[in-house]
Amino acid sequence: MPTKPTKPTKPPARPPVLPRKAQADATRRRLIAAALEAFATRSFDTVAVHEIADAAAVAHGLVFHYFGSKRGLYLEALRDVARQLADVHAVPAADAPAVRIRALLKRHMGFMRRHRKIALHLFRGGLGTDPEAWQIIDEARQRATAWIAVELGLDPGHRALRLMLRALAGAIDEATVHWLAHSRSAGLDSLIDALIEMVAAALRGAARLDPTLDVGGALRALGMD
Repeated sequence: MPTKPTKPTKPPARPPVLPRKAQADATRRRLIAAALEAFATRSFDTVAVHEIADAAAVAHGLVFHYFGSKRGLYLEALRDVARQLADVHAVPAADAPAVRIRALLKRHMGFMRRHRKIALHLFRGGLGTDPEAWQIIDEARQRATAWIAVELGLDPGHRALRLMLRALAGAIDEATVHWLAHSRSAGLDSLIDALIEMVAAALRGAARLDPTLDVGGALRALGMD
C-alpha cells in the first residue's frame, strides 16, 4: 500500500533582525548592565574588560567601540545609575510639599533596597578616587536635596543652606548603608520618619549658621514647627 506523502516541516522561525541602531542600543544596554553587576562588588582595577564583555555575550572589542575604554564604560554605568535615580526622584506634583518630600525619600530608599549591591558599593567608597565618578553621583545627590529645598520655598543656593544640604546628603547616605548592611534594622516607614527629622535638623542648622535665614515656613510645611 503506498505511503501517504508527509508534509514538509517548516523551519523554525528566525528571531526578527533588529535595525542596526536598535542592535547597537541593545548591546550598549547589555554592557552597561554587566558593568554595573561587576563594579557593584569589585573595585575598578580588579574588573577585566573581557569579563564584562563575556557577561554581556558580546565581542570584547565592542567595549572599546562603544565606550572608548573600561573607564568610559564605568563612567557611563554610573551615569545610568544617576539617570535611574532622576526617574525615581520624579515625584508627581499633586500633593503638599511634605507629602512629596516623604514620597521622594521613600522612592529613593526603595531604589536602594532593590539595588542593594550597587548602593553599598557607591556609599562605601567604591568610587575610588576618580573625580569624574564622584561628580556624577554627587550631582545626583545634590539635585535631590536642592529639590527638597525648593519644595519648601527655600533657595538651595543660599550659602548656609547649601552647606547643610550637603551634610544632609551625606547623612542620608550613611543611614542607607547602615539600613542595608544590617538587614534593614528599621522598617521603611520608620526610617522615612527619621529622615524627615534629619531634613528639619538641616534647616535648623542652616538658620543657626545664618540667623537671617527664615526657615519657619519650611518647618511648618514639614509639620516640624
